[in-house]
Amino acid sequence: MALSFSKDEVLWNFSSYDDNSSPSTAVFGDVDGDNDIDIFIGIERAAGSQGSQLWKNDGSGNFTLSQTFTAARVVKAWLVNIDGDADLELITRSYTSGADSVEIFDNNGTGTFSKIGSVGGRTGDAAVGDIDNDNDLDIVTAAYAGGYQTFKNNGSGSFSLSTTATGPANPYNIELVDLDQDTDLDIVTIEENNGRTLLNNGSGTFTANTTFGNVYGTFANSADLTGDGYAEAMVNGINGSTYDFYVYRNDGSGGLGAQLQIISSANVPYGFADVDSDGDLDGLGTSKVFLNNGSGLLSDSGLSFIDPTFQQYYGANVQGRPLGAADLDGDGDLELAVSFSTYDWSASDPDPFYFSRVTLFNNDAAPASDTDGSLTAAAGVIEPIALGTT
Repeated sequence: MALSFSKDEVLWNFSSYDDNSSPSTAVFGDVDGDNDIDIFIGIERAAGSQGSQLWKNDGSGNFTLSQTFTAARVVKAWLVNIDGDADLELITRSYTSGADSVEIFDNNGTGTFSKIGSVGGRTGDAAVGDIDNDNDLDIVTAAYAGGYQTFKNNGSGSFSLSTTATGPANPYNIELVDLDQDTDLDIVTIEENNGRTLLNNGSGTFTANTTFGNVYGTFANSADLTGDGYAEAMVNGINGSTYDFYVYRNDGSGGLGAQLQIISSANVPYGFADVDSDGDLDGLGTSKVFLNNGSGLLSDSGLSFIDPTFQQYYGANVQGRPLGAADLDGDGDLELAVSFSTYDWSASDPDPFYFSRVTLFNNDAAPASDTDGSLTAAAGVIEPIALGTT
């Protein structure tokens, strides 16, 4: 059966004349310890006042709103265990003029979150990973006004500033990738005028390594597309006269390896998940799903996402953007959370009317299998994987 998805449940749903809040990210995890996957939906926009939301799963893929957070321009989030207990904590990154760009929320054990701290001041981006190989998760931030800061975890979920990495000012985006294949996480970053790699000395101290391209400030990402256990590095930005998405093979050199592929910036894959159950990571694009051929090359699946109940005022369909994927109903394949956003106006009413929602799409395809009836995931494939959580 060919890969296909059908509209399922509508979660976050909002409309307003003066509030342009819209969904930016969705991350997945079992927040209440009942062995099913719940969803955190991050909400952002400059003029918006809507808070991000947590939706809990009843075990059959049906969701109930559990918690609404204080409004913030959330653009990235992680559901991760930072304190070694039995539940997941929440970390968010927001656009803000204040000092709480990266916020940390504790889980009370039943899936209710409360803010316990923040790190980094006003940051352009953040990444979460074990940078010093002590089996807990640390935070690296890229500051608007310059530099890379590392905040190390003491093992109990308390973070302290460790170092400010060397390197030019004005980093826009960072991603943690083991570029030299020495079992520690390095940095791929987009700075004001170029991309850069910074290498980890093994204990969480980073040193500027190589620069690449005439890349101007959009974002970096990573995922193991080739199935060899090492994540490829990806950057999106202006290189020469072309504003596109570049995928580079991880060859262990410490810099960017051979260029695998260029994808049009109009359909950049922001996240990765094995949506066709063949053991490799596929791309979740701006309005497309890209399938992996098993060697790291992504091609347009031809799928598009339409919610017939979400249309512009004159009846035109709105193309949805996949935010992330997870097995929400426990049937062994991945469902998608898809965002829809648009606005309308008319000559008689010059004020725009904004409306947005998140709709779940059920995976209707029969899972792929090997000839013996089983399926073995490629090395490094861990699910669920959502936007910004590689």
